[in-house]
Amino acid sequence: TDLTIPIDKDAHTLTHVAATAPTATLPGNNEFWECSGCDKIFSDADGQNDTTAIAVVINPTGTDPDHQHKLTKVEAKAATETEAGNDEYYTCSECGKLFKDENGQTETTLADVTKAATGKHNIEKIAAKAPTCTEPGHEEYYYCNDCHKFFTDEKGQNEVKYKDKEIPATGHDLTKVSAKDPTATQPGNKEYYVCKGCEKLFADAEGKDETTLAAVTVPATDKITFTDVPDNAYYRDAVYWAVDQGVTTGISSTLFNPNGICTRAEAVTFLWRAAGCPAPDSTAMPFKDVPANSWYYTAVLWAVGEGITTGTDATTFSPNMTCSRAQIVTLQWRASGSPSVGTVSQFADVGNNEWFTKAVNWAVNKGITNGTTTTTFS
Repeated sequence: TDLTIPIDKDAHTLTHVAATAPTATLPGNNEFWECSGCDKIFSDADGQNDTTAIAVVINPTGTDPDHQHKLTKVEAKAATETEAGNDEYYTCSECGKLFKDENGQTETTLADVTKAATGKHNIEKIAAKAPTCTEPGHEEYYYCNDCHKFFTDEKGQNEVKYKDKEIPATGHDLTKVSAKDPTATQPGNKEYYVCKGCEKLFADAEGKDETTLAAVTVPATDKITFTDVPDNAYYRDAVYWAVDQGVTTGISSTLFNPNGICTRAEAVTFLWRAAGCPAPDSTAMPFKDVPANSWYYTAVLWAVGEGITTGTDATTFSPNMTCSRAQIVTLQWRASGSPSVGTVSQFADVGNNEWFTKAVNWAVNKGITNGTTTTTFS
């Protein structure tokens, strides 16, 4: 006789297993309860309806024979020194499979499309760069675009730190420009410093306070105006140039006296001032009629040293004598170094062998004079 032993449901020790949804590649399951004593599975919390592990399993969605691939393209990527790359491929978001084609016909694997890291440096040569006033430079080096390391050689064998190749900025190489007072027609400037490298201007010697040429320029004063120099006079620009250069100040603050005579002392002094008032090479004055305390003493001494004048004789300069046209043009010619010129004169009153012939010809060639007429120099 069969003997049936009733099972007390209260004897089961049930553990609840929650339902999980399947994925494209992994199964899911329906909710169930498992007894830790007899290992049976039940579909209810009372342990009345037993079931099986197979019955509660929900197959992966990818196993659906009617499954349509939802493909996403993965672009090809080159392998680098340290990172793997890959060929182009397509992945299905439903089943998780990989394909070589966009239609999902040729299946592949991640291993097949993966390209191993090269293990080699992607070297680029970086040419040397000179530093500037404000920007650092560097020596030649080699740089790996993959691992971002620096090397001294093109094979990437000798690693170096960038700081070892860097050349610091040179800093500004400043030259002082002294302050200059403006004149009647020429602007002056405040003191400033200019950098030889970047050509920037600075108000300070340390090169910290940058400025501009406009900011350091002092406008012309327009203070000197000679009432006897008309604006339309042929000599107007020359007069004010001479004033600006410190060659002359006129005979007063308002008069230039353009038709006045010019003495030999004045002519030599004008040339000396135009040259920048240089110190004479000699201290021995050969002329007895040039007092040591005279206003033209230094100018005459300079002119003698430069070979510009030899006086009217060996011991006489004749400072108060009116300087003739021949004398003034000769003084200018000598001050310019007595350049070689032709000896044939175009003027009837200038012979071919006069002491002033070369000087007159030079002055004509330079556009300094064109005579008092087309045929006379006077």
